Amino acid sequence: MKNGEKFISLKWKFSIFLTVFLVFIMFVTGQILINRLRPYLTDELRKKGTVLAESLAGNSMESILTGDEMQVSGLIDKLPKSAVYAGVYDKKGRILFHTDKSIVKGTEDKSEINKIALESKKTLLQSYIMQGNGSIDDISAPMLVKNKKIGYVRIGFSDAEIKAALAQINIFIYIITSVVLVVGIILSFLLINYSLRAVDKPSVGVKRIGEGDLDFKVEIDTHDEIAR
Repeated sequence: MKNGEKFISLKWKFSIFLTVFLVFIMFVTGQILINRLRPYLTDELRKKGTVLAESLAGNSMESILTGDEMQVSGLIDKLPKSAVYAGVYDKKGRILFHTDKSIVKGTEDKSEINKIALESKKTLLQSYIMQGNGSIDDISAPMLVKNKKIGYVRIGFSDAEIKAALAQINIFIYIITSVVLVVGIILSFLLINYSLRAVDKPSVGVKRIGEGDLDFKVEIDTHDEIAR
């Protein structure tokens, strides 16, 4: 080693290497887990949304036929918080009830998404970006009487629920990573310290011999490559 150069022991070099390696492995594993969970959570949210939309459509048919808006209001109030909006429409695409109280009853929704929902006789999923709410899954379900469409419902679900779930998983991964990191550092340092004990003796021996003590003997009590 040249004069002025800072001495760094092999123990610390190996410990730093293993620490970086462990952090990298845990980070990659966490990202793979998150990427695999996201499609699953999205699919589950859409299935739940489809069930809710079809249930709301089925329960709203009687209200549409009788004009009982209070019943529709009660049904919509029971929707989960992940539902950004919900609306009940007649067969011409006019709004009969909507969670947005600023929308006047009878207003025709001329949006492209509503036009597609109006034409469909099946449960339909449409995704789009809504300002202030991010990605939205708009699920529409028709209300059919003897195969004739008398109206439909639309429910918009935000991906906030998925983001919240993934955030919780991320926190859990960070906690596990921290625990593994601390335990890994301690174990690696102890293991490396034990493994390099045998190196210290030859090192001392070389130093003594270099100082002129040619009778000095190095005793090796390990049974590995160093002992050979």
